Amino acid sequence: MTGRTPAAPLAMLVLLLSLLLGGCVSLPVKGPVQAGAGPSQAPDVSVEVAPEAPQPGASPRTIAEGFLQAMASYQQGYPVARQYLASSVRDSWRPEDGVTVYADGYGVTSGPESALLQAPQVGQVGPDGAFSHGEGTLRHDFGMVRDVDGEWRISHPPQGLLISQYLFGKFYQQASVYFFDPSWRTLVPDPVFLPRGNQTPTALLQALLRGPTDWLKPAVVTAVPTQAKLNVQAAYVDSLGVVEISLNDAVQGLAEDQRSRVAAQIAWTLGQVSGVSGVRLTVNGAPWSVREQNQAGVIPISAYGSLDPVPPASQSTLLGATADGVVTISDGSSPATLAPVAGPLGRTGGVSGMAATPTGDRIAVITGNGTDLLVGQSNDTPLEPLVSNGQGLLRPQYLPGRELELWTILDGPLGQQAWVRIGSAVQRVALSGFDGTRVTAFRVSPDGTRMAVIRVRDGISELGLVRVNRAQPELTIDGWRTVPLSDEANPGPRRLLDVAWQDASTLLVLGSEDDKKPVKPYRVDQSAAELTEIGQPDNWQATSLAVAPRRVGTRAVVVGRTGAWRYEDDYRWPLLTRDVLVAAYTG
Repeated sequence: MTGRTPAAPLAMLVLLLSLLLGGCVSLPVKGPVQAGAGPSQAPDVSVEVAPEAPQPGASPRTIAEGFLQAMASYQQGYPVARQYLASSVRDSWRPEDGVTVYADGYGVTSGPESALLQAPQVGQVGPDGAFSHGEGTLRHDFGMVRDVDGEWRISHPPQGLLISQYLFGKFYQQASVYFFDPSWRTLVPDPVFLPRGNQTPTALLQALLRGPTDWLKPAVVTAVPTQAKLNVQAAYVDSLGVVEISLNDAVQGLAEDQRSRVAAQIAWTLGQVSGVSGVRLTVNGAPWSVREQNQAGVIPISAYGSLDPVPPASQSTLLGATADGVVTISDGSSPATLAPVAGPLGRTGGVSGMAATPTGDRIAVITGNGTDLLVGQSNDTPLEPLVSNGQGLLRPQYLPGRELELWTILDGPLGQQAWVRIGSAVQRVALSGFDGTRVTAFRVSPDGTRMAVIRVRDGISELGLVRVNRAQPELTIDGWRTVPLSDEANPGPRRLLDVAWQDASTLLVLGSEDDKKPVKPYRVDQSAAELTEIGQPDNWQATSLAVAPRRVGTRAVVVGRTGAWRYEDDYRWPLLTRDVLVAAYTG
């Protein structure tokens, strides 16, 4: 991972971040929307720069540089970029095979008959649109040859596209394509990088029809048939904000429920495009109806708010644990008012971790220095022991939108494992790919398909994601993917303490650059494409986070050895209370 500076986003995406906030596509967390109303939008800023064709008499270096520039500006089929190629490879070059991003400040070097690009590799966008960080050095010889007219041309094009950090930030943007969890109860965002500009609706639809990215695919399902294609290879927003979409016969015979699910995936995916208010679907020019459409045959973008990956915001209650027991915290003022919850929980000391259901009717606590998991209610009902005399129990979590699904991680006979209670049934799930590591913190995504994990290997912390596969009766956890936050050139948080989901694709992380530096909160998207420091501690001695995931905004508390601080804005965390040891939001 390269290209970041301390307390700043990844350098290759500094410009991308600013454009995302004002570009034509944004993640659902951005924008002035009502929670649960559907995907959000951002103002439209298109980037349209016509690439230049090669000029007669151009040198090998000029041809190579022109080719690099032509690759950066999206065109269907890249006809201008192909003019820089020798006739032997002009038709076989596949720009759709992905994007290799290289560091700025490294130009083409050339001789009288050669051109070479050598630069640190920053990352890659695969054919599926997913971004991954790169390492090592890119070295590409363009293989310069003369054509029949004596003009220099490239005989060795790259696999896919080569784009510098700056041009990647200028011409590409991050957006989400939406699929379902295996129970069809909620949509799941799948972040991809796409060319920026007027072709955004078409690019999003093509990404949706292509299916999930390789990493997420085992954990999600799609209602879109495999053979579904666009009949017309373009989709534009009309003056009323309606996108006209013509699909092929593959969707013709679908049952009513599946048609609605296809429409939901399309509506949420296209709802990120500025100005889109709805979609109208046809098959070979004939109307393709779904039950959610209006009399004009338009499916409103807001029709599928119930499928939101982050359940609609409610008046979450902040809970905490003092030395004497569990309390409610009135976090609307500072200092906050603490009130013991009714019943045994209000008298249960020694709580090291806690979680609550969305309604707050059940509260789970870890006691006994990580040995016992108890569940109680805010009344006189006796506490229910779920785990007794265990070892290494981590802070528990109730999943919103899933009835009484409770998670923790504990030590098992063969190492750490997830302990999951769904209703009254308990599963112990192996952590595949975790040999030689120890998990210190975790949080399952609001949609239940991914888990963010902090683990330690040989004394070094690392943040990553794993899939939570729910397609079979027994859960499985696998697919570790590192979310890199720091490297030698760009120091970021290396000692990691806690992690939580701010929304469906963004994490909050507590960490420090080393053991001597203060622990700070950071915001990072799940691809680690954006990393931002969001707080400067004032003797916090921070140890944990409490976060209520939201579509819009941030509701978070940092708990430390000297108190708890409530998020109001980046770098504004007023003191909440000095008296709590751990905290958790309902939901």
